[in-house]
Amino acid sequence: MLKYLLVILLLVRVSVSAQPVTLTCFDLLPGPLGSVPQYMASCNGKMLFTCEADSNSGRELWISDGTLPGTHLLKDIRKGANSSWPLCITGANDKVFFIAVEKNYNSQLWVSDGTEAGTRRISNIDTNNINGGVYPPLTVQGGKAFFWGSDSIHRQALWVSDGTVAGTQLVLSLNNADNAAFTDFIACRGKMYFMARYPTGFTELWATDGTPAGTTRIDTLHTTSLIYQHLASCNNLLFFMGEDNTHGLEPWVSDGTAAGTHMITDLNPGPAQGYMGSAFYAYNGRTYFFGDDGRQKGLYATDGTAAGTQFITTTTGAFGWDYTTVYKDKLYFIGDSAAISVTNGTKEGTYPLRDSAGRLMYPSLLHEYKGNLYILTAEGWRHGLYRTSGNDTVETLKEGLVVSPWIYYAKQFFEYDDALWINDWMDSSGAELWRIYDTTTIVKQPTLPFAIYPNPNHGSFTISTADSNFTGRIHICDVAGRAVYYNNHVSGATIHVTIPGAAAGVYFLTMQDISNPKTSRTINSYKIVVW
Repeated sequence: MLKYLLVILLLVRVSVSAQPVTLTCFDLLPGPLGSVPQYMASCNGKMLFTCEADSNSGRELWISDGTLPGTHLLKDIRKGANSSWPLCITGANDKVFFIAVEKNYNSQLWVSDGTEAGTRRISNIDTNNINGGVYPPLTVQGGKAFFWGSDSIHRQALWVSDGTVAGTQLVLSLNNADNAAFTDFIACRGKMYFMARYPTGFTELWATDGTPAGTTRIDTLHTTSLIYQHLASCNNLLFFMGEDNTHGLEPWVSDGTAAGTHMITDLNPGPAQGYMGSAFYAYNGRTYFFGDDGRQKGLYATDGTAAGTQFITTTTGAFGWDYTTVYKDKLYFIGDSAAISVTNGTKEGTYPLRDSAGRLMYPSLLHEYKGNLYILTAEGWRHGLYRTSGNDTVETLKEGLVVSPWIYYAKQFFEYDDALWINDWMDSSGAELWRIYDTTTIVKQPTLPFAIYPNPNHGSFTISTADSNFTGRIHICDVAGRAVYYNNHVSGATIHVTIPGAAAGVYFLTMQDISNPKTSRTINSYKIVVW
């Protein structure tokens, strides 16, 4: 029986030849502005996102298999040039949930399995009312989507969906409280916890299992502030900032019961504020936050008890999901002067991260990929792409990125198809999808029956069969299926291959072993990077 050897050749330009990183732009809408892609999520082996790359369809739902020819419009939800404005695309096992407008500027909940036929609306909340429908945030937990809906009866209500029309139901109504909101959804103890906030500043902590009967109020916090509550989870405990009639904003904790919900410590005694805002972040079994005890402003850590609340070091700063992460057992966060700081949980181990020129770095996004921490710095502060391996040495991948003209543009790092993707304005192409491929781990591929080298290479490579009697055929095509190289008779222990005039891109090599049907050998999707 004939066997086929498939080798994927990635031929990509490298901005700096000494770096084993390739940056490839998916220029979906040629021109200075770009297609402005957002909300990347994976579904059934494909990547879904929203962009506006076709003037005939507006901003709609798109899909990609990781190649430019395989990137296209999935469904024109709002027919014609008008946009459906898909928002909050969020993966849930074999589907994604998202919010989109179909008609009358009314937004509803949609679901997609990555096919046009499987992309459909599943909510029907006041569809004819421009002020009704579905609103962000959209949070997925346990395969279910939790979201905020409004109709003529339930102006502000919490809904849940399992991805079907029948399984989309009302969970909690806030009794027609105008301008109320649901915030800070977080999973803990097998339930979804969230804050219900009223326009008066009155805030309640709730828990739900996704059913009306299983949705209960945990406790009422007598707040007079509209500041977000920053709900976080650590060691099966919930941490948030709270305020009662006696104390100012202070760190609070809850075990999910009314009796177990209380202030951790009156950090700044009396009505003074001991919590400096931002958010809580879990690291090494403790929760970190920025506080003020009246004497020391800075980074604190707590285990949920007054005795276990400790001052770490003097610093200003903030935590946020986009620019805070734990990498190689250290916490990276925004510290003094809004620059990246690093801590191991001690005063001595807290310091600012600097680039190769010794300059502070101002983060927009942080993401670990293939053992390295990738850093996108903020616009207006040497907007660029960097990475570090955790030894405090920062490598510059691309500097001088263009400042986006968009007032709101949700940038995102996203891993798909063994690559790191980012939606940013990195050159004159405008805001587009960029694929970042790190080749540093390519040597970790499995042992092969044939050796292929060098790897990486410059367009020519050698296949060593280690068999002087080997006979086979080679066929190479590009991503569009066009043949660019073929040889119907290759033989010997060493085979040299050069693709004539190969342009940067992805190619597929199929090698047919015809030496001996009983001893055929196979390579499974072995990747080679050529620059």
